[in-house]
Order: sequence, then C-alpha cells, then structure tokens
Amino acid sequence: MSSLNYKHLRYFWMVAKTGSIARAAEQLHLTPHSISGQLSEFADSLGVELFRRVGRKLELTDTGRRIVSYAEAIFNTGDELLELVRDQAFATTSYRVGCADSVSKLIAVDLVEPALRLKDPVKLICREGRLDSLIADLAVHRLDLVVADRPIPGHFSVRAYNHLLGESPMTAFCTEALAETFDQPFPACL
Repeated sequence: MSSLNYKHLRYFWMVAKTGSIARAAEQLHLTPHSISGQLSEFADSLGVELFRRVGRKLELTDTGRRIVSYAEAIFNTGDELLELVRDQAFATTSYRVGCADSVSKLIAVDLVEPALRLKDPVKLICREGRLDSLIADLAVHRLDLVVADRPIPGHFSVRAYNHLLGESPMTAFCTEALAETFDQPFPACL
C-alpha cells in the first residue's frame, strides 16, 4: 500500500456507520454496486478483511472496528477544519478557552471578558473540564487558552506558557476526618 485512498475510507466509514451498503449508497448518492466495488478495492489495498457476512448483514471485523475509530477521528478533524475555515470566512477571530473545574466561573468570566471589548469582534468558545484534560486539548490545539488555579504540572510535556493573571483569596473548611481521606493536598484533591 503506497498511500491511503481517503475516498475509499469515507465509503467504508459510511457503510460502517449506516450498517449497510444500500443505506450508505443512498446517503452518498451512489449505486450500491459502486460502493461494493470501492469497498473491495479498499480492503484489497489494505490487505485485510473489513467486514464479514452474517446472514444478510455485514459485521465489522476487529480490524474493521479499529479502522472505523481512525476514520471517525480523521473525518471529525476534517469537520473541525471546515468549521475553522467557515469562522475565518466571517472574519471573526475565535478563541477556544478551557476553564478548569476548580476555578470559580465568576473569576474566569472576569479574566476573559476584556477580549469581548476588543475593536475587532471575537468569538469565545468556552468549556469547563479537569485540568489534565484541558492541558491535553491545549497540546493538540483543540484549545487556545486554559484558565486554571495553578501552573501546568511538570509531568506534562506541553509547549505552553504560564502567566499569573490575578489572585483571589479563598478559604475552604472541612472536618479533620474528611481531610484525612484526601490523597492530595488542596486544591488538587478537588
């Protein structure tokens, strides 16, 4: 195999998603015969079986299931790219902001709100999550900025910069019995 035929991959993915060649052909506006031929070429080019027949149904092989998961990632990334290009077409800069679930949302709003007062319009796409998940998304460019209550932990190999944007006094109380159940100190135990 010299290179992957993405058209064949899309046809395979559609058959896997819809569960049948006929339904995939209908959605792709092609004949079932065309889809069937393309699937055979795709399987031959990879040198693997993608489906097995069980009665009149097609069932994915283990290899087929793995290829479907890659196809999902590939085509979802393609959809994200198209969304990015569409956003650019409207001349609005988009920033994807992750906010650690340990940060007060009132503080997070105060930190990102000045971006909405910029001369050129800005679209903020905010989501909340665990810091480790947000840093992973930052590393693969799914996020542009992460608002957190602490710097990036040393065990992450992410090319990013930490900047202190502000401080906020906060006090947390709990019983001694509860404090002893935590395996990490505050705020990491949250």
